[in-house]
Amino acid sequence: MFLLFFNPALKTQVFTAERFAKCMKSDRSPSDWCQAVQHSSRLATVERTDPSRDLALLAVTNMPSGVTGFRAADIEMLQRGDSVAVIGHPGKLLWSLTTGIISAVRTRFPIGDNGLATVIQTRAPVDSEGNSGGPLIGSNGSLCGVVFGQGVGQSVRIGNEVLTVPEQGLNYAIGADEVLRFLGSGHL
Repeated sequence: MFLLFFNPALKTQVFTAERFAKCMKSDRSPSDWCQAVQHSSRLATVERTDPSRDLALLAVTNMPSGVTGFRAADIEMLQRGDSVAVIGHPGKLLWSLTTGIISAVRTRFPIGDNGLATVIQTRAPVDSEGNSGGPLIGSNGSLCGVVFGQGVGQSVRIGNEVLTVPEQGLNYAIGADEVLRFLGSGHL
């Protein structure tokens, strides 16, 4: 699997898996876009997953210089109305930023097969395919959670499960405390 790290030369282009695959296989003189993709791509392997929380831990080969991690938000300090941002790739448009607020912090939200987890409910716009796995970032730059679900009509998808919700437009992120538990450490 390949991960694509930020490169300003790619931010105005629509991304497709076919174009990416063709570029990664090309040995002849590639286009400027393809050169940027090759420069910004890194090989990654899946170390472990948690399907109920829709989380995966990836090991990255040859991490680009200057890439740093997030500091985990203190879930106890997050409040309704706090500003948040989501970074993702909705509609195959790379590195889009949307903003919104925290609607609620739900500490015993049902997920998976009879599991409970901390979930951040947000009004920050997300796209289920383009933002899933992306960060929900607090106004101080900390990681509040990892986006996993989008309310569509009367349901929300969490991993492979669909739950009924009372309103449209509800979006969800697995809380940073759950991410830390998944990682088995006190830091991201």
